[in-house]
Amino acid sequence: MKLALKAIAVTATLAAFTAPTFLLAQDMDPKTVTCAQFTELDASGKLMAVDLMHQASPDAATMLDDAGKQAAAATTTIACEANPDMLAMDAMKTE
Repeated sequence: MKLALKAIAVTATLAAFTAPTFLLAQDMDPKTVTCAQFTELDASGKLMAVDLMHQASPDAATMLDDAGKQAAAATTTIACEANPDMLAMDAMKTE
């Protein structure tokens, strides 16, 4: 019983930290997200953000696979490092 309670406590704690970044990525307007906001997201939030930004771009007809999303998230993160006020969509286009 103690083990189950510990597992529930750990799961709840992790969910408390990951839920806000997931909600931020899910509710954001991909055209107005700054690099500062993008870099605050966790890895899964960045992948979701990249997907949303891609869907809002002129290239939306071309689907991104998982490898493409990961590559775009990595290059966007690098482009955003020195430009926190830049729009993340613009940083994603620099790939």
